[in-house]
Formats: sequence, C-alpha cells, structure tokens
Amino acid sequence: MERLFQIQILFLLLFIPGFKSEDIAVGVNTHLYGSVTLPCTFNFVSGLEDLFVSCTHSSSSNRKNDKLVHCYKNGQDNLKDQDIQFRGRTEMSPDLARGTLKLTLNDVGFADEGFYTCAAANKKGRGEMVFRISIDRLHADDPLVVSRVSNGKTQLQCSSSGLFKEPRVEWQDGNGEDLTKNAKLPTVTKLSDGNLLVESVLDIDVQTNVHYFCRVMEGRLNRSTRAVLSDGKETVKITDDL
Repeated sequence: MERLFQIQILFLLLFIPGFKSEDIAVGVNTHLYGSVTLPCTFNFVSGLEDLFVSCTHSSSSNRKNDKLVHCYKNGQDNLKDQDIQFRGRTEMSPDLARGTLKLTLNDVGFADEGFYTCAAANKKGRGEMVFRISIDRLHADDPLVVSRVSNGKTQLQCSSSGLFKEPRVEWQDGNGEDLTKNAKLPTVTKLSDGNLLVESVLDIDVQTNVHYFCRVMEGRLNRSTRAVLSDGKETVKITDDL
C-alpha cells in the first residue's frame, strides 16, 4: 500500500511544471540475470477497452535512441516492433483492480540498465511513468575456500555457485599483489538447478598466517572471501570480505 501511494505521488509530480521525468524515476534494483517487475500505475485505467500501453528503454535520461521494450493494445501484446534486445524476455499482466499494468523483464543484464518509460492512453486519459533499473549484486554464494595438498604443495581451492554466464576468478594476497597468474584456469560446471559452479585453484605453496583473497566476478560485480591458513592446528579460517 505504501509503495502504491508513493507511485501515485510520483505520477502527479509528472504534471508539475519544471519537473523532469528522469528526476523522479522510480528506482528498481535487482541481481544480475534476475527478473524485475515495473508496476505501471495509472488512475484512469479500469479496463482493457481502447487501452494502449508501451514501454521504452533508454540508457540515459535524455531518452535518445529509445528502444521498444513492450507494447500492449486492447488486451493483447503487440510485439512486432519490439527491439531484439528484449525479444522473449518480457511479460505484461494487467492488475486492473489497482489500475496497474505490470511489466516483467527477465534475465536482466548490464545492457538492460537505464530508464524505462511506461506510457498509457485510453479515452479517459493518458500518462507516463519512469523507472530506472540498476543491477547491484550477483546472485551467487560467497566463495568457499579450502586447502588441499598437491605434489607436496599446500594449495587453496576457491568455489562459488550462482547465476553466471562469463565468470572470472581473481586471487590476491594481503598486500594487494595480484596472484591470478599463479592460478589454474577456472573450471565451470552446470548444476542441476541451472546455476554454474565456478572453481579455481591457487597453484602456489601457500604460507601460514598469510591472508589470501579469492574474488569471483562477473562484469563489475564480485563476491569475495578472505582465507588464512593457520599454523597447522586448523585448516582454513574464512571470513567474508564483500
């Protein structure tokens, strides 16, 4: 109810002179490759007759080079001019009791970030709402680091599972020195739940009481763990460092 009230206030502000739609865009955050739903709410919407709804995307607030995300006309999707970037990833479902047309975008990637303008019109009125989608996290487990012995060397193995497409793994020591060149190429395994398991081995003889960082990354996002090999009484002590 509170969010609906906030959206109604934002809708009214759109018609105040001097306000720019991008200044009051409703922020929507999601994890990488997640789904988001934009509640396009209009007080003049009460039925599907003569209703036209379109949603466009622009990477910047000036709305240049808008791309058509979804079009809805007279109760049916009209996707013949939908931009190929969004093909097969959108759904619009009406919630007419609330005057809301919910647009869902699936598998949200970095290219999908930016401003979304949802415009609606019928015989009773017309209006638009602006949303800004941002990706702020990975949908992945914190990396797990364990020690192992190979050819007389004590190595560290780092693993993490989650929604990845092009994962990378970086290693550092406590002084910030990049150790990635000493790591074996990561292995990626598809799990039964659709997630990917990413594994990397730091192929050096790790020292006790030295901090090592494993960072599993995709794009600008990462999940990171700090590992310390104890003096032999314990294996690996792990603390989060996100």
